[in-house]
Amino acid sequence: MLVKQVRKWNGIGRTDLVCEAPGVTDLDVRAATPADFDFLLDMLVEAVNWLPERNWSREQILANPALAHYVAGWMQPTDFGLLAVDTAGRPVGAAWFRYLTAADPGYGYVSDDVPELTIGVVENWRGRGVGRALLRAVLDAARARGISTVSLSVERANFAARLYAAEGFRTVESFEDADTMVRTLRPPERANSRARSTAPPARSTAQPRAPSASVDGVRRTMPGRRRQAPRQGPRPQPGG
Repeated sequence: MLVKQVRKWNGIGRTDLVCEAPGVTDLDVRAATPADFDFLLDMLVEAVNWLPERNWSREQILANPALAHYVAGWMQPTDFGLLAVDTAGRPVGAAWFRYLTAADPGYGYVSDDVPELTIGVVENWRGRGVGRALLRAVLDAARARGISTVSLSVERANFAARLYAAEGFRTVESFEDADTMVRTLRPPERANSRARSTAPPARSTAQPRAPSASVDGVRRTMPGRRRQAPRQGPRPQPGG
């Protein structure tokens, strides 16, 4: 079965979102809470172990600072995320953002003011559209918070990379086997209001901040800031 409909968290309340993938399963998407730490850790385990030959345990991940910092101390004041839950209320996937710093960068670090995304989907729910639905909903939540740019890191062999590209992410830095990708978020209603306007909008207000210049600036001024940890870093799970 593929996801037909979920209820999308828009930063204020839930609204219906009909996914493009056909199917019959209904899901609900709710905001993550401090009580969801254990499930987020489970989803980080799923994200890390997307390759069959990987088998990192919860204990190993929590003992590895390069991985643990995606969930340690959840939830911090600036953390936010969503859970997809089935009709019985059981969580089946999660997507969350966390701000990491130059002093403790994530695999997809761009700058201190750009939150990094992690996605995980329960194994037997993959391939049903859960990941795509979560991705769209959590991007809407970020947009509602006024966030203009988000980032993630994905290993090139992970077919989730194609999902992110299809959803508007672009690669800004490449490593041996992984890419850092960013997505610029247009403020709500910006496109519609601009289309209704008869006068050309001012450049400073009509266009969202492009991440390329700031991203490139960060790359040039902060060489070596990326962790040289094993490549078993947190990689968002495919869920398209």
